[in-house]
Amino acid sequence: MSPKLYRAALIVTVAVTGLSGCATVGDLDKEAAKITYETTKTPAQLEECVSIALSSAGTPNVIRGDGRRILDFNSDGITMWTITIYETEPTRAEMRWRGSILSGKWRNRFRDCA
Repeated sequence: MSPKLYRAALIVTVAVTGLSGCATVGDLDKEAAKITYETTKTPAQLEECVSIALSSAGTPNVIRGDGRRILDFNSDGITMWTITIYETEPTRAEMRWRGSILSGKWRNRFRDCA
């Protein structure tokens, strides 16, 4: 199959089946956190730890806002999961993802940072 034909077939398949599990940062931010931890680490320390621990999933985009920072782990523009770090005392961090399952490997790495 030529690359052009393959791409067309892929687009049709995606259009017909839909992209289940796709999300944007805004979509995930509206959902309840699936995991929440409190830690004595500073937000900067936690951001660095999480970025390194989850680096095999890619480098996160960091979105800074009012009293929080969101680490957006995405693939080809589709958000896989986000980690929100609140600049509170103690520091609170929440992990959100679309769908029912996220590999224990990623959840454990997040937990180990907190």
